[in-house]
Amino acid sequence: WVIFPEKINGKFAVLHSISPKIQIDYLDDLQFNNYIPIKSCHRFTSRENCWDNMVRGVGPSPIKTKDGWLIIYHAMSNQDSSKYKLGAMMLDYNDPTKILYRLPYPLLEPDAKYENQGFKPGITYACGAVVVDDRLCIYYGAADTVVCVASTNYNQFLNTLKSSKPIGLEYV
Repeated sequence: WVIFPEKINGKFAVLHSISPKIQIDYLDDLQFNNYIPIKSCHRFTSRENCWDNMVRGVGPSPIKTKDGWLIIYHAMSNQDSSKYKLGAMMLDYNDPTKILYRLPYPLLEPDAKYENQGFKPGITYACGAVVVDDRLCIYYGAADTVVCVASTNYNQFLNTLKSSKPIGLEYV
């Protein structure tokens, strides 16, 4: 679960599922005095024949871009359920249940030695993302053992997300 960094239509928005559909609850405040449980529905069969047909969850809080809300998430495929890979999608500003763009391939997958040796080999999951100057930096855990960062040119990334061309990440 993540909270959007600003209110949407005057309410706090909590993103709590992206599988099989985008699920968001809207709250008047974050006090939880009259707590009403948020109910998520997960089903892993929404995108058959796609690399991310078993979405595990959203990573960092959404990033507001010129085109919509950037979401970085981790998922796996029922053809290779031993690997958690990172994906990216763009949601509409005013109705973030609407997906505007989604990469048809993984943004990052566990290929490096440090991503495949550790407590949980083959696992990558995003835990933070920030834009610094002209760079999108994605902080991610690997093998439940190390924390890593990969970066790319922010504007090129957004253009690529909209066009579905391959993205080149640099590992720091």
